[in-house]
Amino acid sequence: MVVVSNATSKFLESSHPDLAAVINPLNSTARVNQLTASLSKSTILPSELKELRGEATRLVKWSPRDARAYSLLAETSRRGGREREAKLQYLTALVVAPTEINALMNRLKSSAMEGDLGETVERLDIILRRWPRYFDNVKPALEALATDPTGNRLLREKLAAKPAWRWPALLHLLKSVEGAQLARQLLADERANGHEVNVDEVAQTIKYLIQHKTYFEAYRLFLLTLTESEREKMSFVFNPDFQLKPDRRAFNWRVKRQIDADVSLPYRPADKSRGGLSVRFLGTPAKLGNVFQTLSLPSGMYRFSATVSGRNLKLPKGLFWEIYCSTTGQKLSRAPFEPGSYRDKPITESFAVPATDCPLQTLLLRTGMQATSWNARYHGTAIVHQVRVVKQI
Repeated sequence: MVVVSNATSKFLESSHPDLAAVINPLNSTARVNQLTASLSKSTILPSELKELRGEATRLVKWSPRDARAYSLLAETSRRGGREREAKLQYLTALVVAPTEINALMNRLKSSAMEGDLGETVERLDIILRRWPRYFDNVKPALEALATDPTGNRLLREKLAAKPAWRWPALLHLLKSVEGAQLARQLLADERANGHEVNVDEVAQTIKYLIQHKTYFEAYRLFLLTLTESEREKMSFVFNPDFQLKPDRRAFNWRVKRQIDADVSLPYRPADKSRGGLSVRFLGTPAKLGNVFQTLSLPSGMYRFSATVSGRNLKLPKGLFWEIYCSTTGQKLSRAPFEPGSYRDKPITESFAVPATDCPLQTLLLRTGMQATSWNARYHGTAIVHQVRVVKQI
């Protein structure tokens, strides 16, 4: 009979804690749920709070090893204006169980208000390791730490240890200017200390730095996080001979999926002839515009050049290398390909970067087709062996 009663009480402790506590008065979880539900009411009269405090006190006596009981008692103390007593009770809960979530959340908030940012970061770390579903609840703490110089440093040190919650924390922090600067400094420090950096983290940080209009910091982060082999490919156009793979970083080549043409980067021919970037058209209309790179050119005069080859190219609406201001869309240069078949043909175009409203530029390979028309079908293969941008004196 006792076994049946205990099992029934256990079954009901979440859905009907009052009934579960009647069936088995020693079911501490049922009493915790019962008291939690009572404290969750929108309005609690002083007389009711006094009664709840008595219930919490008895719960502590019945279950001295249940940290939840101390947290509930602390909550009744806090609501009754006994702040110092509540703090001690929350701390006692954490002595009994260092991961008790209610006590952790209280100490997270209180330590931040008290200026103990070291404790704030430690409590935050425990919460997100043990209770990742509480991430939304700690977002304000992340934001507050990012805006405080000491908190910023302590949070970066914790993130540098690569906890499991690092990626979601960075994604949230990047939405603010202060958070994006924190991520930038974190990644730059890791690279400076000889550690490998995550390309996706770098790409996202650069993306948000650009969105926050901190263009110089975005480009500088790209440069600082390059590997040794990548640094060898650095010029006004990164990876100008297309020997490295594209990725999601703004200042690297980016290739988005598109059904109008078959794009290969890097392209390495089977006959070991000169490779680079290959665009094979499929005999269909082609609104190409999926191969591009963000540039960071100071104002001045430049010359764009490319070495290209063509195989039976038919380009009814043209194929171009185009450069335009990323923020305004102002066109700066357009260098066209010729139709037909040829090898290692140079194409060049001079252009000027204005002194205002053009902090970043986009280098884009595109066709001139605006609307799909089957009367304008693209055929053949274009191979770009190399592109260069050189400043003119």
